[in-house]
Amino acid sequence: MTDIHESVSAFDEAVAKDTSRLAPAPCLRATEDAPLERVRECGDADRVKLAQLDQTFKTHDPFELSKKIDQKLEAIFQLANARMSPRPGHSSRE
Repeated sequence: MTDIHESVSAFDEAVAKDTSRLAPAPCLRATEDAPLERVRECGDADRVKLAQLDQTFKTHDPFELSKKIDQKLEAIFQLANARMSPRPGHSSRE
């Protein structure tokens, strides 16, 4: 009978060996670069789509986009809350 520690160690080594083959390509690894920078560095990126992304990046203010998203989410939450919690005296089956 083998020692449990030897079995666990052998299992850990096998898992490490298997997962090393699954390491992502360099352009897909998490880095401190912005996502657009990682796409640029990836040799597989479509040049037309990359040019479109560059144009979008240059013409859109991320803070303004964030504000618009927050406003739309707030409207959705208000609609959901009104539906889930109708006002007193108002029945949905009238």
